[in-house]
Amino acid sequence: MSFSCNFDYHMHTSFSDGQNTMEEMFNKVKSIGLKRFGITDHFELNAKNTVKVSAREYNNKFSEIKKISKDSGIKFYRGIETGIGENGLLIPQGEIERDYTIASVHKVSNDENCDENEYWKKYKRLIENALEKYDFEILGHIEGYLPVKNDKYLKTTFEQRRKIERKIAIKYFSFDWYEKIAEIMKKRKIYLEIHGATNSPRIEVIDLMRKRGVKFSFGSDAHSSEQLVIHRQYIENVINLLDLNDNDFINFDKS
Repeated sequence: MSFSCNFDYHMHTSFSDGQNTMEEMFNKVKSIGLKRFGITDHFELNAKNTVKVSAREYNNKFSEIKKISKDSGIKFYRGIETGIGENGLLIPQGEIERDYTIASVHKVSNDENCDENEYWKKYKRLIENALEKYDFEILGHIEGYLPVKNDKYLKTTFEQRRKIERKIAIKYFSFDWYEKIAEIMKKRKIYLEIHGATNSPRIEVIDLMRKRGVKFSFGSDAHSSEQLVIHRQYIENVINLLDLNDNDFINFDKS
């Protein structure tokens, strides 16, 4: 394999719902040889895992890590992950300094009376609306960490939830739908995330999107330093199977 993924643009620290500090995440990034990475703590209205410290405290820590990262020859970017709502991205009021935004659907509202088919139509409409109207760079975990409306789902194991998500994606997220959103993403230069934590989206989807001119981001969505390694297997498999190269991925230095 001639191309290796030496970047990761989706990870969390103890400022939101991660287990490790920003320093600890950087040290792991350095130890595994990554050359580019981004911290993307949650900044999302009404979300319990959103960053709660002051902007000043967060900015100071970011600046500190950016300096030691630069001294190590590693590009460090400041991103955020936020939710997609019916009327916009769920970013808290006030300017949040960032290089990029990952937008992900974490909740489908007003779903009490929906049957399963209508529920996933709502999910897809949220994504379509965001792609057409909102400003962000990366569409996050489109087939992973799905907001499944089922209490029993939350009681399953991590592996069982991934199997359930895959069945949902196959049943409700057709290739015709991906063709539709690919046109928007290509036009607006929005990147599709290859999500290491959930091994998603499907290989067939990645292949289809690439053929339609959509480019990708890779994010481990690591919530601990160990997951920076554990969640990398899928991206290496995808690169090998589809012969992806550097030009298929986001590179902020070339944007």
